[in-house]
Amino acid sequence: MSGPAKKPELMSLAGPLRQILIPESVGFENPRELGRAMMAWRFDLSSDEIRLLEFVVCGLTNAQIAERMELAEENTVKQRLKVVFRKLGIRHRVQAASIAAQFGIHATLESLPDTSE
Repeated sequence: MSGPAKKPELMSLAGPLRQILIPESVGFENPRELGRAMMAWRFDLSSDEIRLLEFVVCGLTNAQIAERMELAEENTVKQRLKVVFRKLGIRHRVQAASIAAQFGIHATLESLPDTSE
């Protein structure tokens, strides 16, 4: 008696599931990059908006974020945060940090590029 037959439906799912579950298979060497990509896709965020969220997670003020992102003034940061918060369906920085953490975004200042130099 032979073993159980492999169902074609299960075999056809193996490739796509591998791409979803294994970061290397979608071209991300760093799992954090996968979290960023998933969050960007889920909430329709740009790379600058993801970077802005990383600075929020680090606890930077709007003025500090403006300096690091080379923006003219902190009002620009406020406006960009309003857009991001609307996309996330939230109202506060703590909520933004919580959602980012769910996607594995636990940035530290040392891990983020400093563009102010």
